[in-house]
Amino acid sequence: MTILINEEKTELLSEGRKKVFFAITDSNGNEYRWHGNILPDIDVQAYLEMKEEEILLLIRRQEYPEMPAEIQTLEEAEKWIKDGCKIKVQVGVDEIGKPIYEEKVAEKIKFRNTWE
Repeated sequence: MTILINEEKTELLSEGRKKVFFAITDSNGNEYRWHGNILPDIDVQAYLEMKEEEILLLIRRQEYPEMPAEIQTLEEAEKWIKDGCKIKVQVGVDEIGKPIYEEKVAEKIKFRNTWE
């Protein structure tokens, strides 16, 4: 996984933050273009590298909006995807009001880059 900083912009953002545009590559070689707001006194490259797994998890959540909330790490997300992206969907209730669930495959949507 790699992070390449494309551009840093100092803008009037809350708390004096600067906007950083970067490309992040996952373990499969897929590149995502994103941005974030970072405090001006921080080493941007080091900060983004420290947050790499968190950023990729956020990207996975955008690609798979139905990903279960209990998935909290990139490793868990990648395993869930590898295992078929299965989710439980309530399809009704039985005669005593107990929910009936079926398993379905969560839909993947195309990631939308935040800069070009």
